[in-house]
Amino acid sequence: MLVSLALVFAISSCGADDQRPSSKDWSLVVIVLDALPASALGAYGRVVPGYEATPISPRIDAFARDAILFSDAWSSASYTLASTASVFTGTTPATHGVLGLNSNVLSPAHITLAEAFQGANFATAALSSNPHISQEGAFDQGFDLFRHYFRDVYDTHALPATFVTDAGSWWRHERGKQRFLYAHALPPHQPYDPPAPDSGMFGADGVDRLEGLTPFLTETTLRTDLQPNLPLVQRLRKRYDSGVHYADRIFGELLDELEGSDGTGLDQTVVVLLSDHGEGFAEHGSILHGNTVYPEMCRVPLLMRLPQGEARSVDSLVGTRDLAATLAELFDIAWAADSPGSKGTSFLARALGKAGSVPPVLSRSVGDHPLWALRTEDFTLIKHKASGGFELYERGADSGERLNLAPTRAEQTAELNSELIQELELARQAGLSYPTAAVPRLIHKDALEDLGYFE
Repeated sequence: MLVSLALVFAISSCGADDQRPSSKDWSLVVIVLDALPASALGAYGRVVPGYEATPISPRIDAFARDAILFSDAWSSASYTLASTASVFTGTTPATHGVLGLNSNVLSPAHITLAEAFQGANFATAALSSNPHISQEGAFDQGFDLFRHYFRDVYDTHALPATFVTDAGSWWRHERGKQRFLYAHALPPHQPYDPPAPDSGMFGADGVDRLEGLTPFLTETTLRTDLQPNLPLVQRLRKRYDSGVHYADRIFGELLDELEGSDGTGLDQTVVVLLSDHGEGFAEHGSILHGNTVYPEMCRVPLLMRLPQGEARSVDSLVGTRDLAATLAELFDIAWAADSPGSKGTSFLARALGKAGSVPPVLSRSVGDHPLWALRTEDFTLIKHKASGGFELYERGADSGERLNLAPTRAEQTAELNSELIQELELARQAGLSYPTAAVPRLIHKDALEDLGYFE
């Protein structure tokens, strides 16, 4: 399933000499679509070969034309738990510790984005169809209403039927208040098995359905010959693309439901669309997500539509862990930092077309010995914790991260490694004040198995 993410924030008024848009009466909607790389959307340049006349993401593309589009946005991790915990807390995985290993519960010591808005008298609600983002993982902190949607693991992996209508019902019920709604939809996450009519899009009708299901995908991850032009990988991409089209349809239905029959339900609402991580199709020899930190798994869409702001493209580097600090500044809501930068750095100035600081972005893969990526404006350093090896890429000239410069740029690699070590140590020190929460009983184990999280 896909993850849909919509944020609606209500904000206090800005001073007369403040150039920010007035946010006195605004609400916030954050919509997350799961496992969706930026490169999968038409708004970011995706055109499905052979289907040039059929947009893969028409509703998102239309939304993007009225929004601030961040073209260089990166998740904190290439898998859901760590990345989403960073969005909620503004901290890096090295600080919050929700890594899906011996810790998959968000510590109550964190002040979450929802708690900050709740403390500012917003009505708050979260809807999630991802089994990781649930009450058992303590992701309900700060939400007046938190609803996790169970689903039949034997269905066609559609979003639960009431997800969209429930969002609209709550939105209308809280009319007259400032509202914050978080909607996390699982599509287009594996299994690549959307319902009709999307299931037959982009040539997917000619691909065996079993190839899109988790047992086959899990087995395929073990292959060592995966390349983007391999017929098998191209078939998997067709099934995935049909899921992206389904996720786009969910996004459009959710907007329509919130806007209402008169089309005014979002007039005073900030709407944010993003993903928790991307999805690989053998660009670096791997499929699915979680196991690398290359662009296909960590570069994500990030779109923000303001009630009265003009559309623009922001090309500077941003991290999704900094979204909380950005939204808090936009709504003039307190967002306390335990130490400088530990709760993220707002990129609001850059979103509004002004100059602003560009901090590095950290990303990690899953596992006890993860890959770490440090991205600056000019370079990407990837560190292999297990082997101690490095990769270095020049971001402007090599956006796909294909030409490893580390063997010939030893001094620059060492400098960036020192910066990475320092960033991780600062994050680790900040994390000492957050006790690790216990691992919960996995009441959603069947759903997690169906998504490939267990053998």
